[in-house]
Amino acid sequence: MDIPEEITDDEDFLELITIVHIPRLPKTYKQRPGNFRIWNDTQFLQRFRLSKSTVRSIIDKKSCPHAR
Repeated sequence: MDIPEEITDDEDFLELITIVHIPRLPKTYKQRPGNFRIWNDTQFLQRFRLSKSTVRSIIDKKSCPHAR
């Protein structure tokens, strides 16, 4: 078992990573549509399979940590 070669291989690999490193693209954030405003009650139900009142109830319960 030749440990120095393994270390050299690791060092070579790290060097290669720094040479080939491709910077990430900056994050882009898209404006989300206002689904409560866009869709009427029937369209909202067809699109999300939940009624607007159900979603509002879930949001209200999620927003209030003491609602349990």
